[in-house]
Amino acid sequence: FIYIFVGEEGNTRKKFTMRPVVMEEEEDEEGVEAVKEGTVDKQEFGVMAVINKYINLSLVENPVFLVLAGSVMLMAVGVPHCLFFLPSHVETVGLPPSDASLLLSVSAIFDLTGRIAFGFFLDLNLVPKYVCYSGMMLLSGLSAILLAASSSFLSIATCMALYGIRSGGWFLMVPLLLAEHL
Repeated sequence: FIYIFVGEEGNTRKKFTMRPVVMEEEEDEEGVEAVKEGTVDKQEFGVMAVINKYINLSLVENPVFLVLAGSVMLMAVGVPHCLFFLPSHVETVGLPPSDASLLLSVSAIFDLTGRIAFGFFLDLNLVPKYVCYSGMMLLSGLSAILLAASSSFLSIATCMALYGIRSGGWFLMVPLLLAEHL
């Protein structure tokens, strides 16, 4: 005897139970023994059916999910580097090292402000969320590019404030778009 998973159709859910199946040996035309499974009157499910019960792979077929996953991956690769290299950029332009921690704080404060402000703005439903999402990604990248050209404390602080608002607003919109479109 071996045990297999057998699915039984209920009202709305499938119920999996373990049932014994008798395995019979028989010879094929060439005299090689083969194992033939006994018949079962219910639909049989293998290992993949059990895995599919716990993992929903249908998301991978959805192009909206793939676009969002790709954009999140690319932003996750690019966003932290602006913060990682800020202290060395501050040192390169000739500002004191204490200004680097102040500029990181400016970015964090505006990140929080961006999350709160864009959360409120998006609840008003004035503009489609995907337009804001794309705009925040574009403007966050633009802020990072302008940061490289900044050389004074005020210009770096302005770039970091804009960068914080935009990356905070972008980060807020990921779960909103997933909930809206999936």
